[in-house]
Amino acid sequence: MKKEELISLIAVALEVSVNQVDEKSEMGSVEEWDSLGQLSIVTQLANSLGSDASRVSGLANCTSVKSIAENLNKAGLLE
Repeated sequence: MKKEELISLIAVALEVSVNQVDEKSEMGSVEEWDSLGQLSIVTQLANSLGSDASRVSGLANCTSVKSIAENLNKAGLLE
């Protein structure tokens, strides 16, 4: 997955325009990124990654684009 795809996936999960999400976005900086938004992001990522999602530890605790990207990178799932 590329970082642009990750940002787009997060925007879709939060039901916001992709222009509202960037590399600095985090829970609280986007109004829709609350606890339910977090669950939606994790669900979207799990659906997108399929069985590879199990390789990403701590995904549910990632509350920023940066932390999600770092965990995906550690698992070898981010280009």
